[in-house]
Amino acid sequence: MRMRTVVLAILVLLATGAAGQASVIYTVSMDTTALAGSGVFWLEFVLGDGSGTGDGNNAAVLSDFQFGSGGALAGQSTFGSASGSLTGSVYLADSDPVWPAYFAQQFSAGAALRFVLELTTAVDTGGVYDQFTFAVADASLTAIPTTSTLAPDVFLSVLLDSSLPTIERSGTDPGRTAIALNAPTLDNAVPEPATWLPAGLLLGGTWCVQRRRARRG
Repeated sequence: MRMRTVVLAILVLLATGAAGQASVIYTVSMDTTALAGSGVFWLEFVLGDGSGTGDGNNAAVLSDFQFGSGGALAGQSTFGSASGSLTGSVYLADSDPVWPAYFAQQFSAGAALRFVLELTTAVDTGGVYDQFTFAVADASLTAIPTTSTLAPDVFLSVLLDSSLPTIERSGTDPGRTAIALNAPTLDNAVPEPATWLPAGLLLGGTWCVQRRRARRG
């Protein structure tokens, strides 16, 4: 049994009547040849709360990271409701009223980057929507410039404005960087009408990770 299956089983047991949310599943792939052998970079993932209240109605799990000849490194930075690791799974929830869920970890680039994104699609009222973004930053945590319009300098933005979210994929901006990276590709976008990934389960996963870290400490 894969570790993620075990984690999901634990999350289901932790959930206390949380209602299921529709979700989407994307396999994200990106050619990172232009970064290979150029030192340390950061992967950055953000889930922002459109309501501004930390309502916890959306969540994301990122998993199955592959780096080609590269790999995940130890350095991490997190705030808000975010936890996990590139060597396993990353958990994000829009449940903090002050901070978006932010996760960053260092990696060395190979020829390609690949990961799976599972994301709930609850729609906030009021016309300001939750949003998931993926960026790559240099060693100083400065995002590599891209042509994105939905969020500054990200390679992928998913605006949770419906059960089929608005997606923007962007490549690097040649006017602001000499690094040439194409927009990532998305495969196997699968709407799930009643998935395992309600926000309550995600928060349970974050709690499990934090408790395990505390025990190790």
